Amino acid sequence: MNIKFRGLYPDEIDLRVGNVSQRGATLLLYKNARVDMALLDQVVGPMNWQRDHKEVKGNMYCGIGIKDDDGTWVWKWDCGTESNTEAEKGESSDSFKRAAFNWNLGRELYTSPVVFINCDTEAEGYKYKLKNKYEFWDTKVSNIEYEEKDGSRRISKLEITRKGKVIFKWQSDTEIKEAMAKGETLYATPSEKDGLKALCKQKGVTQRWMLQAIGSDPDNPTPMTQAQYGSAMNILMELPDA
Repeated sequence: MNIKFRGLYPDEIDLRVGNVSQRGATLLLYKNARVDMALLDQVVGPMNWQRDHKEVKGNMYCGIGIKDDDGTWVWKWDCGTESNTEAEKGESSDSFKRAAFNWNLGRELYTSPVVFINCDTEAEGYKYKLKNKYEFWDTKVSNIEYEEKDGSRRISKLEITRKGKVIFKWQSDTEIKEAMAKGETLYATPSEKDGLKALCKQKGVTQRWMLQAIGSDPDNPTPMTQAQYGSAMNILMELPDA
């Protein structure tokens, strides 16, 4: 049996809010059970896979069985967690998605970079929450690319948009090095520039001062390159906190 699931397309990946802090929130990449079922149908055929559920010590487990070339069934199981809304249904769906990960279906999502987005938040006890609960209502993965290494698929490029505007753009070190080797000019991503703004505030300096420190004209700014971003980070990290 030689089964290989492709990498997920952008419209097959959903986003949800992870941790919320004073300066913003992280977004997590995930897939839903419908994507898993559709890919299983496409790759192995609807008659060649099945699912089963069982409860073990109060925990819901799901197994996905795929028919081998000789007609035998190969099973892989995993445990789910309860949903905040429908506990039993959510636990069943979650265990199914986790079992699909065991078949390497969507496992590349585990290689996602940290997606941090600056946004307005407010304190709620000892934690923070989004000031606008619809902050990321129209946020989606607009582009994603992968690289294969040692039989493992990893995310190499990721772009996220909100209402059609890019709010996060990332590429792996491998992609950056290859582009630089070709003489291509690479620019700092929106998330990297947001990080510099936050670091300026932490160090007690203005963004104007930072631009002057890296030799850029603050009155006529040009797009920041990766080289300038690296210089700015080195300068700011050497400064004491405000």
